[in-house]
Amino acid sequence: MRIRIFLFFTLLNFTFLSAQGLKAEGKKIVDKNGNEVLLRGMGLGGWMLMEGYMMQSSDVADTQHEFRERLEDLMGIDKTNAFFDKWLENHVTKADIDSLSAWGFNSVRLPMHYNLFTLPIEQEPVEGENTWLDKGFTIVDELLQWCEENQVYLILDLHAAPGGQGANAAISDYNPDLPSLWESDLNKNKTIALWEKIAERYKDEEWIGGYDLLNEVNWEMENDNEDLLNLYKDITNQIRTVDNDHIIFIEGNGFANDFNGLTPPWDSNMVYSFHKYWSENTTESIQWVLDIREENNVPLWMGEAGENSNVWFTDAIELFETNDIGWSWWPMKRIETIVGPYSIDFTDGYKKILSYWRGETEKPSVDEAFSIMIDLASKTNSSLCTYQKDVPDAQIRQIKTDQTIPYSLHQIPGIIFMSDYDLGRNGIAYYDVDSANYQQSSGYFQSWNSGWVYRNDGVDIEKNTDNINSNGFHIGFINRGEWLNYTLSVSETGVYSMNARIASIEDGGEFHIEMDGEGVTRSLSVESSSGWDQFISQSYNDIFLEKGNQTLTIKFSGKKAFNISSLEFNKTGNSNDIDFTILNATALMDGKSIQVLLNQNIDKTTLESSLQDFSLLVNNEEITFDEFVLYDDKKRTFTLKLSSQLSYDDQIRLNYFGQSIKNNDGLLLENFSSFKVLNNIPQLFNVPGIIQAEGYFNMYGIETEITSDSGGGLNIGYTHPGDYVDYLVEVEADYEYDIKLRVAAESNSGRVVFYAVSDQGEETRLSEILLPVTNGWQNWVDVNSSILLLKGNYTLRMKVINGDFNMNWLELTYPDSDHDGVNDTLDQCPNTSIISSVDQSGCPLDPIALNNFSLKVLNETCSSSNNGKIFINSLSNETFVANLDINGSIVSKTFNSEVNFSSLQAGNYSLCINKEAYPSVKQCFKVVLNQPSLLSVNSYVNPDTYELSLDLKGAEIYYVTLNGTEYKTSENKLILPLSNNKNIITIKTDLECQGTFKKEMILDNIPKIYPNPIFDNFLNIKMGYSNLEKSLIQIYDLKGILIYQEKINGSTKINFSLIPKGIYILRINKNQKGFNYKIIKK
Repeated sequence: MRIRIFLFFTLLNFTFLSAQGLKAEGKKIVDKNGNEVLLRGMGLGGWMLMEGYMMQSSDVADTQHEFRERLEDLMGIDKTNAFFDKWLENHVTKADIDSLSAWGFNSVRLPMHYNLFTLPIEQEPVEGENTWLDKGFTIVDELLQWCEENQVYLILDLHAAPGGQGANAAISDYNPDLPSLWESDLNKNKTIALWEKIAERYKDEEWIGGYDLLNEVNWEMENDNEDLLNLYKDITNQIRTVDNDHIIFIEGNGFANDFNGLTPPWDSNMVYSFHKYWSENTTESIQWVLDIREENNVPLWMGEAGENSNVWFTDAIELFETNDIGWSWWPMKRIETIVGPYSIDFTDGYKKILSYWRGETEKPSVDEAFSIMIDLASKTNSSLCTYQKDVPDAQIRQIKTDQTIPYSLHQIPGIIFMSDYDLGRNGIAYYDVDSANYQQSSGYFQSWNSGWVYRNDGVDIEKNTDNINSNGFHIGFINRGEWLNYTLSVSETGVYSMNARIASIEDGGEFHIEMDGEGVTRSLSVESSSGWDQFISQSYNDIFLEKGNQTLTIKFSGKKAFNISSLEFNKTGNSNDIDFTILNATALMDGKSIQVLLNQNIDKTTLESSLQDFSLLVNNEEITFDEFVLYDDKKRTFTLKLSSQLSYDDQIRLNYFGQSIKNNDGLLLENFSSFKVLNNIPQLFNVPGIIQAEGYFNMYGIETEITSDSGGGLNIGYTHPGDYVDYLVEVEADYEYDIKLRVAAESNSGRVVFYAVSDQGEETRLSEILLPVTNGWQNWVDVNSSILLLKGNYTLRMKVINGDFNMNWLELTYPDSDHDGVNDTLDQCPNTSIISSVDQSGCPLDPIALNNFSLKVLNETCSSSNNGKIFINSLSNETFVANLDINGSIVSKTFNSEVNFSSLQAGNYSLCINKEAYPSVKQCFKVVLNQPSLLSVNSYVNPDTYELSLDLKGAEIYYVTLNGTEYKTSENKLILPLSNNKNIITIKTDLECQGTFKKEMILDNIPKIYPNPIFDNFLNIKMGYSNLEKSLIQIYDLKGILIYQEKINGSTKINFSLIPKGIYILRINKNQKGFNYKIIKK
């Protein structure tokens, strides 16, 4: 125990100082000087309490008590205790607190297991009394010392309370075979006493940040968490008997987030603590706790979040700090992870023990198991863990700045490892399509990483065994539009070669290299290496680089993925060793500019008189340029301006024939003709009109795929929260338009918000639309809503709030309030009846008289003769159009008085007749053409009387031939004699097109069984003809014991797989006759 004695002499008395640490003051947490403290903390999960997922053992030992039981069975109690001691000794050390402080954290949250402080109630020598254990208090004492030396606050969190406080067992080491905290007054009393003991010990400690009474209660409770409230109040009252100064942190039920019944606060120094996992990082997502703060004038603390990507970490912490909420992250380390600052080695030995527990391998010896577990415990020490600096960087530095910093030092000439891209935010240091998991908001898990090694960004990093220019990792799962930045130094100006280590199963991947935002290569193609893990060197030459500190960007532009592990640059010459030539030309978004990129720096003074040397071929028509535009921050790039407007679908090529443009070394630019220009001009969509979803000019996180919807083409998909697409629109008028979205979603309901985006990037919210589940990625439906748009040209942005849906197109139209087919801007007769047909002005038209048409049909004379007819007569002499739907194809005929459709087969037809001048004025009919019925024969054999009963339908005369004897009859029912062997019957009618019935019958009334012996576990029984009475199947063993019985109507197959090998008696009762068989099961 840490003992401190402070002796103050005064003339009259002694004064004992109380803790002067953190306290709640209104909505803030303040220190002893009244300064607001925003807690930035790390949870020390997995130290005092092991959770299955952190130990990689969820499937075999999800709780700590199960883990301990398995270890005791494996290597005994003493060795198990030694393992736990070693674990506690190494998992958190002073070096960890030193590091957290150095990184910028000012607090730690200690998840405590009660069994390190006191015995379980089941082990108490005297029921109701508490035996105190030194181990837990000693650990806290030492941790507090380290915290005090670093001026870091220590918040004590009872993660596993006596009995366990949650149905989710792993979190609190709950054992369902024993009474929980909520089912035992003894456990409640022990919990109260434990907190009193803790508070009494640490009441005077300034760097104790407070007491987090219960972690993540998750228990079904009645009366608005009444049991939880009462326990909280009891604990609070007991703490306050010894400690009036430290904060009490209160978590809700439902994993800390259900505060029903837990307000208002019952203590003046209290903080409400919520947890946040996997949800959107918006103000709306935490508004409920902001309301608790406002309504109760009490501080908030986000006591646990994590297990997500760096993007999510940065966004969440920025959200908390913007709203003056302190936070604590989870966890600092666990076995084989990328989500914490440290990853504990998942040793082969420990994998072997888990494999044994799963029944996959032999049991290790006691000594081997003990050695493995002691090694694992030793490797929890951070000095032996993998340090993942990107995680604390995302949690601390990236909150305050958008600046990127190098992950490692890169030098050219030299090797750049692709996994060592700069530290910083998505969209600034790198860009990756999948960046975070928002499953609490979206309803589905979104994997932000497909490699799960080395770093915790969305960039997908995998391990490899390549031994050339490799650090053991590579970038994979590349999507078009993704990119990575590398801060580096080029030691010497010159021409360089670049060798890329690449693996791919197919040709066609594409990328290019930029320096400080300016291209230094054209688009480079990737060749197949015949395997994702078979790396080859692919060389790219004649790359001109300048000396100095720069940012290299690799941008992936192709649709085909590949793996890339490194780039190696080597100097091969000077600038005058290569030609001065064009790399790229791009038509810019304004439609009047062509940006040109050359392979070396331009002597800009040589550009002034060269404008006339350039020309443009647009769809094979030549256009000249009006002016040059140069850039102060670009050395190889200029823009050529046009007066005419280019379109998004133009085919554009650039020509240069001149002798004036030079590089800085005086080398002339090579002439070129018909150089292909990349057309980046966005499609301008008119409103009202249809916008194809893939027609965006800008996007974040979206991908396209081929659609099977009508019309074909592409749809957008792979949508996730935060993704968006931008469309350039020209809106005809200020109006509230109808909007229709064509969407498909397999299992999740989507949600999108539309914005108008100004030239300055300011968003104006327009409309929010919910999207349904359609039970398939290509099961398309229309979703209708409305949106208010202002006249003009601007960007219409659709942002994904809930993702996992596809979209094919969206249509914006003027509304049609009376649904007459004429929009409101043209409708001169509003509020027309919905059953009326209208003209172009929306005014009603006179209907066709109900008795105007008479119809007559001529049925098909025989099946498939296709000689049916429909006759139409009209009383009026107006011109009409008759439209007959024939198997989905519409056949139309124009007429005045009469018309007919011929050569029709029997069936149901839809016939609509409209006025030629007004197609919406029409009458529709259902027309049926019939044909003779097909011959129908039902037969039944009586095996006892050897008679055949026939039931005949479909004709007037039947011709029956049985065993060569002919019968002619008009009767529908016949009984004919059968032979006791083979019988052949043929039945025809007087119409040949009705078909022929033919059947062969062999009357054999003895059941047949096979195979016997039985080798493949199945016995077939063929019953022959029988009456309607069920037959009884019974199987007896040689002792006469019935082991199987079944009633059947006909033949069957019996499964012998569960019957042992041997000899059995099969008895079949059929038609009141018995048949016995000896069968053998092999």
